[in-house]
Amino acid sequence: MRGQPVAPFTIYGFNENVKDFFSRLDAGGKINFVLFDKPRVLALSALEGGCHLSDALNASDSARLDPALFKTLQHQASFIASTGLTQSSDFNCEFLEAGLLEFFAPTCKTSLNPLSSHGFRTGLMNDCIGWGLQNPHDAITLDRLSSLLFASRTTISHSCREIFGLGPMALLKQIRLQQVQCALSNPELQDRIGLNKVLGIARHYGFQSLNHFARDYRTSFGESPRETMARLHALIFPNCDPSSGCFAAIDE
Repeated sequence: MRGQPVAPFTIYGFNENVKDFFSRLDAGGKINFVLFDKPRVLALSALEGGCHLSDALNASDSARLDPALFKTLQHQASFIASTGLTQSSDFNCEFLEAGLLEFFAPTCKTSLNPLSSHGFRTGLMNDCIGWGLQNPHDAITLDRLSSLLFASRTTISHSCREIFGLGPMALLKQIRLQQVQCALSNPELQDRIGLNKVLGIARHYGFQSLNHFARDYRTSFGESPRETMARLHALIFPNCDPSSGCFAAIDE
């Protein structure tokens, strides 16, 4: 779960295959963490005929409980935390384990939420791409990206290289290059942003150095930005002779 509000009356984090948990709380909010010995819980469940529990835990990572049941679990956990009881042999800890098993019983009012089809890193990259598409004018720095996505520089870099095979700065630059190519090829988009020249469009999407931009553009698309725009003008004005100055608008 990434950056989503914590749902009320919900417990999280019982799937051992989920390695990352990222949530958003309101100011003053808090999360209580209780660690259960999974083999012990499953063994107790099997004794009570609850063999379905293992499948439920493996397919989910959050469960919304009936509010009354949730408050009971919360009260038990808070009591144990306040008294410093940490051993599973303690009666109160055993009572808490029994309560947990009750919440996952087939007859209990519990709604298990299936695991998302993508993991933490995929979700992080979705957010990264979304930010890049929505903020073409902002300067790209890894520190700023880390702050905006609430993830460490290392996590962002590793996730990006694992999924796309390149670093986050290169990914965001590629997004902006594609935005420029789209604008150079689309007169309606040019009208929408109020620009119809290569340099203006490039700067609109965050490129300040025309030389670096032109080099990166040719590397990505096999032609210069001027050639992309000239092809568009050739489609719009098929009878126009380039030597007559029809394409003057594409250059600064």
